[in-house]
Amino acid sequence: MDATTYPAEWSNVALPAVVPAPASIATIGEAAFSLRTQTEVVGDADAVAAARALITTRTGLDVGRAAGTAGPAITLQIDGNGDPESYRLRSSAASVTVTGADAAGLHYGIQTLGQLISGTDDGWEIPAVQIDDAPRFGYRGVMLDVARHFFDPETVKAYIERAASLKFNALHLHLSDDQGWRLELRSRPLLAERASATAVGGDAGGFYTQADYREIVAYAAAHHMIVVPEFDMPGHTHAVTLAYPELTEQPRLDEHMLDIIRDYGGDAPAHGVPYDGVAVGFSSLKIHDEATYAFVADVFTELAELTPGPYLHLGGDEALGTPPEDFAHFVARASAIVAATGKIPIAWHEAGVA
Repeated sequence: MDATTYPAEWSNVALPAVVPAPASIATIGEAAFSLRTQTEVVGDADAVAAARALITTRTGLDVGRAAGTAGPAITLQIDGNGDPESYRLRSSAASVTVTGADAAGLHYGIQTLGQLISGTDDGWEIPAVQIDDAPRFGYRGVMLDVARHFFDPETVKAYIERAASLKFNALHLHLSDDQGWRLELRSRPLLAERASATAVGGDAGGFYTQADYREIVAYAAAHHMIVVPEFDMPGHTHAVTLAYPELTEQPRLDEHMLDIIRDYGGDAPAHGVPYDGVAVGFSSLKIHDEATYAFVADVFTELAELTPGPYLHLGGDEALGTPPEDFAHFVARASAIVAATGKIPIAWHEAGVA
């Protein structure tokens, strides 16, 4: 089955809306499972807590309080069979069972369970269905740009919750850009002190302390997501100018770039002055200064220590202020620095042809 082909029988049956569409879903022609306060939720302890919280959020019902009743139950279990992150869901009037191949699979099955719940005149119910599901893609990412517009940790966690409910498993966190640097680094403290206060349109900026960042990473992990942090280089580095001006070139302001800036609106950037516009391509690190690579090593080594996931993102996009041969040189050296931390370097597509 590909992304645009579905079983013929789907066109003849009213199926519940589940996003993303499961690999296999079928109704079984039975009465729905009725959710009540007395409904038991049993099985894996972490999964039970997550399912109860999800059901309460969706319905207002505090299910699972009447433990030991003989009524219908929702069973959540891991059996170790099947592909990674896969699950099976079986529901009828008598019971609901969600079986994950692993903890992530059970988590995704619970998200599907939450989507299946619908309100009726008599309360809340789960339709009688059989679902077998596994991800088509191992990496399923969403991005949040906290550099142009800063979002506090609670907002980031809410974003993680929503993304995880749709079975995404990676949060790409864009932590630096021309407008601001958003992570406290002890190796380069001036980044947070001097380069974090601005945002697009003159809005207040901000930065994450290391404790904030660890909290975000842990919250993502609890929702079966990794954090993929990005420091964007060698372009998109005007904020670095505010902290370490000796590492950056003067903004590129030729006629082509001025046309871009006029198209986007706002003032032209100036070296050492905060930038709150949205134009791109004017900034660059100094490619042939060894101090630049000491900086790159400092920030990515510390980022690697803070990040348990396998990837570090080094940016590499829209480096219009960097000549192509210099860009290729930077990408090669920065990638090697990231790899030396034990992480996998990833970047925007321009870096792939450098």
